[in-house]
Amino acid sequence: MGISILLCAKHSRSWAGRETDGWPASTPLPSGTWNAKTLRQAELERLRNENAALKKGAATRVTMKVSEKSAAVSVYGMGRFPVTLYKEQWLKLLKMSDDIREFIAANEGQLKTKE
Repeated sequence: MGISILLCAKHSRSWAGRETDGWPASTPLPSGTWNAKTLRQAELERLRNENAALKKGAATRVTMKVSEKSAAVSVYGMGRFPVTLYKEQWLKLLKMSDDIREFIAANEGQLKTKE
């Protein structure tokens, strides 16, 4: 049976969390401390907020890099996975940009828009 103490640098406040073995849930804690359940809930909320912020930032920008594995161009931010093509493939696709735009316009009714 033991007590673990963490220091929260953001709030400069000590938090005490107890191991569950031998401590009833109703055991009062000293003033200014939080129990382990409250700490887990606070950490879970912090991680959810961080995750939401990362998702929001990732959805708003498109980035490129050279893939280390295949030495190809990878475009991130278009979907869940990067779009990776070799240089020649990108150049061929870019030459077809007018054809792609025309195809999209001609098939507008059949195509979905991802928000």
